[in-house]
Amino acid sequence: MDNNFKLAYRKELDGLRALSVFAVITYHAGIEINGMKIFQGGFLGVDVFFVLSGYLITSIILSEMNSDKFKIMDFYWRRFKRIVPVFLVVLLFTSLISFFIFLPNDLLSYSKSLKSAIYFGSNLFFLGEDSYIADSSLYKPLLHTWSLSVEWQFYIIFPLFMWFLCRYFRKYLFGFILSSALLSFQYSVVLAPKYPDMAFYSLTSRAWELLFGAVLVFFKRDLMLSNMQNPIVSFASKILPVIGLYIIFYGFFFVSDTSIHPSFVTLLAVLGAGFFILFSNEGELYSDFLSWKPIVGIGLISYSLYLIHQPLFVMFRFLKYEEFRNEQFILMLFISMVFATALYFGVERPFRKRRWALWQWCLMIVTVVLLCTFCLLVEKNEGYPERIPPENRLLFENFKQTEETRLKGKEIGEWYPLAKPHEPCILREPSKACRFGDESWVTLGSSYVGMFEYELQQRLDQIGKGLVSLTYYSCPFFSTDLWMESTPICPIINEKRWQVIKKMNRPKTFFINAPYFLFSEVKVREQDNVYEKQKNRLSQGIKADPQLAWVSFVGNINKLIDMGHRVVVVYPMYNTNVNGFLLVRKKMTQNKTLQKITFERVNAPQREIDSILKLESKLDSLLLDREGLYKIKPLDILCKDNICPLVDEKNGPLFNNGTHLSNYAVSLILDEMSVKLSY
Repeated sequence: MDNNFKLAYRKELDGLRALSVFAVITYHAGIEINGMKIFQGGFLGVDVFFVLSGYLITSIILSEMNSDKFKIMDFYWRRFKRIVPVFLVVLLFTSLISFFIFLPNDLLSYSKSLKSAIYFGSNLFFLGEDSYIADSSLYKPLLHTWSLSVEWQFYIIFPLFMWFLCRYFRKYLFGFILSSALLSFQYSVVLAPKYPDMAFYSLTSRAWELLFGAVLVFFKRDLMLSNMQNPIVSFASKILPVIGLYIIFYGFFFVSDTSIHPSFVTLLAVLGAGFFILFSNEGELYSDFLSWKPIVGIGLISYSLYLIHQPLFVMFRFLKYEEFRNEQFILMLFISMVFATALYFGVERPFRKRRWALWQWCLMIVTVVLLCTFCLLVEKNEGYPERIPPENRLLFENFKQTEETRLKGKEIGEWYPLAKPHEPCILREPSKACRFGDESWVTLGSSYVGMFEYELQQRLDQIGKGLVSLTYYSCPFFSTDLWMESTPICPIINEKRWQVIKKMNRPKTFFINAPYFLFSEVKVREQDNVYEKQKNRLSQGIKADPQLAWVSFVGNINKLIDMGHRVVVVYPMYNTNVNGFLLVRKKMTQNKTLQKITFERVNAPQREIDSILKLESKLDSLLLDREGLYKIKPLDILCKDNICPLVDEKNGPLFNNGTHLSNYAVSLILDEMSVKLSY
């Protein structure tokens, strides 16, 4: 194979970058028109970036190798100048703004992600966060840096790989690169359905996209296009770029972010980019459009634009709104482009010079030192909680994390069955449950029980008593043949709960609750690969008769009473469309005075109350009054004249995490419980 490789600047590739970065930004904004999400597959723009990067980097390396000018340290230095200076400036800007905007827990989380971004390991950092309990990506300023980390890791390894092959196996160079790309692709196809997070963030499952770009170099585009007299080449140069753009845009518009990715669906972006890179030609409508100066200009600043948009979007969400209105998106896009233009001309271009002046070296060193110092100080001072006015610190403490995760064990336990270190009591294997005091109480059920645990244990501790925590997300205490939501391991959890309960040698008080409104979604027990399905947060399954959930739930309660235990059952609670945590965070972010925060009262809609009354009636018809049974009905406690608050003027939201209660609402319910029975 003739290995003459030349790299000429192509405006249309910057145009392709511009379209891709716009798709990514629109996806991150979550823009909808008439209820339809625009660019719902905009995340595929990152895959287009990967192909472009692989193509351009390989072209540079091979061109220099063929002219005996390639020096690996020189390559690293050019990549460093291209990527690092503007990246550090964006990190410094984001850190400065974060200190003044973020609450302590948010600042602490940010500092950890910052630390990983500094050494280009943020893909591994975000892989270590589980999306079930991690903050929404809408509030992570550096989440998008995972792709930069993947590229940087590729840039470190790939030149060494190329140098070795060119030196010892030059005639097999193409075969090695193609084989590596196919192996990586196959790895991602196998990995993505089972371990979607690892497939998404890992270099090994993403390398095929960059290597596909490298493979394109070997097709000698210039030679093909110089032979335009050939009807096949002429036809391909006219048709394939259009097809490439079509399938790229098809992916942007119609691929959902719930699709298995990276996998076969990712080929839409990868093959589309490949067709365009290889066969686009000057003088065609698509090429001239993407070579239009305004679009090329966006392509030139696309790196800075990609870096700065996510921090700006996150800051906007913290200060103003959770969701973008269309006009707000246009404003934020404009602001992002202004920042990106300033970064491009003020940082990117000056720092690409061959030799750096002393001030440039000093600026980089000082920036790195400042960022590292920032991380150390934020973590040492636990996010600087003293920034919150004293009048609002109790409110912050009650909302800085969800109630179901507040109760911590005396020792760090394990998240069952993932075997990850885990502080909260919820999600532990029942035989290794958190135990406190005399263990006279047992909290039993899903996170709807877990949200009562912290406050209940605080009260029990004051009188020398304690509890055993048998709580697990999405796992109510019903039949061992049923599960719901994304917890196929629930039947095993309930079997293990029964094993623990049967070993109890004296009567206990069981505290039980459940997400009753989800009983209609129960599924039949899985018979195989339950642990793998649990790790992958499987949500599919064969639906079961909802009546089985109700009957088995009530049957288990009666069985506990028959065994001599007392049982407290919390009845259905109305749901909410008010995110209490976000509301409090926004109020506290906007309020920098010493004045105590107040809220506007918000009530639950009547239709919601009516639906809860039906669930109450359903449970009452099955769970008959008897000695040892104590019914706690939140509607009777929290509502007056059938008006049920979602947000209280003085005490804030009654809900913290979605439909989970806040500490304020939990306290009201436990106060009422203490009237009905003694601890």
